[in-house]
Amino acid sequence: MGVAKGMSVRTMERHKPLFELNATSSKALKMTRQGKQVTLSREASVRLPLSQGGAGIEVYAGGTRRHGFGWRTDRTEVGQTLDQFPSAKTDLGPLELAAFNKLNDEFIRLLLSGASHISLAEVLAHHLGCPVIIENALHEVLAYAGGTSELDKLVQCWSPPESTRHNHDGATKDWLLSSFPHEIACARRTITLRGEEWGWLHVVQTRHTDRAEETTGAFALALARTAEVIAITLQGDLNNGLQSTQRQKSLLTRLMLGDINGEQFVERALRIGQDLRDRPLVAVAARPQHSHEVHPLETLLRTLRTPFVQAVCEDHHLAVVALACQSSVALFADELARAGIRAGVSRLTSADHLASAIRQSRTAAIIGRKPGWTDVVLFDRLGIFRLLVALHESGELERYVDDELGPILLHDESSPNALLPTLRAYLAVGGNKAKAAEALFVQRRSLYYRLERIDSLLERSLEDPETRTVLDIALRGWDYLQTSNIQ
Repeated sequence: MGVAKGMSVRTMERHKPLFELNATSSKALKMTRQGKQVTLSREASVRLPLSQGGAGIEVYAGGTRRHGFGWRTDRTEVGQTLDQFPSAKTDLGPLELAAFNKLNDEFIRLLLSGASHISLAEVLAHHLGCPVIIENALHEVLAYAGGTSELDKLVQCWSPPESTRHNHDGATKDWLLSSFPHEIACARRTITLRGEEWGWLHVVQTRHTDRAEETTGAFALALARTAEVIAITLQGDLNNGLQSTQRQKSLLTRLMLGDINGEQFVERALRIGQDLRDRPLVAVAARPQHSHEVHPLETLLRTLRTPFVQAVCEDHHLAVVALACQSSVALFADELARAGIRAGVSRLTSADHLASAIRQSRTAAIIGRKPGWTDVVLFDRLGIFRLLVALHESGELERYVDDELGPILLHDESSPNALLPTLRAYLAVGGNKAKAAEALFVQRRSLYYRLERIDSLLERSLEDPETRTVLDIALRGWDYLQTSNIQ
């Protein structure tokens, strides 16, 4: 299951919005439709007209009622067009009309505040008392609100076959989840954007034995109005192309800052159609792209059809990915390598440790930029570099290197005979002088003189194994700092 960046590929071209809403004062709202502007009171119950040629609403029986909206006991198909809308409202009873007006007024408030289609789904789920799903034409879940344990299982494996099993074409009643203890009834409304079928609004409900007798008039109008308002918000997404990315970036940023914990991150990810629950999680940090093209990491994750939340944060393209239960970090790393993606990958983790996993992936990505590393670097294989990165981020690494190697570095700045290469070769062979002389192409006597000079500058003996260990770490830290400064 994946979440689209906001639009189906068929609707990415820019068009004039169906509606333009802007508040010009505290008391007035201007609404422009097809070049005609009308000023309305902001406090008034504004009714947005439905689009021409809206597709029918198809309903399967359920058996619940909330806020004046009811489900009928049989399958109903209600076609709503601009001409039919006034007469359809006339047929509503007082309670249904009040319920519809209340919902409509809340939609107006959300539009004025710049709310997203996710908020619209949550409001509709609240007013109807039923779970709501918004999917695009690629059958990617964009919003999920008011979920139940049964429906969670469907959303977790949402795919074109699951999405189209409603059989809304007028044939037999094919229930959405017949394999579960309670069958799931569904009403689906097409979301039309600029005359094209952008996606669908689903309202689903467990089918119980009780059967409601209320009319579906208010319910049908509620779905029609919601689809219309969703189209308005999506038109706004088309015009700026950033809202989906901003929502994911906000989630990742708040997780890294500690504003939300891992469990809250997973809960909020579900609201935008990314179900990270009950799966092993992994964090990935890749180099960001400077072009406007889709990042290869995002392309790969969509191909794998795995839930994820991703965004560019600081100097990395970060992603929290839910792997299949039978998968592993090594297998996922192989997929990254085959796609030619340079990235750092964390350990497998649970929601509780997601913030730590993001730090691990960034650490691995930083080390992976150094010469000699593979394209995909796993945090578990960093060895001592894990300590070096932690020291560097705290500001201690520079002080450590200066304390241990400072005299030699100061000597090499002013002397034509640098001693650091001698120390490096000596430490690389574990203190074996014969092998060190051979590696440096010098006589042993020359090597002995240089080692004595190093002992004098450092005021310690290189014969001491502990001294060699300390200097080896300091030398690795020096190399790390040098490559970091270059990049």
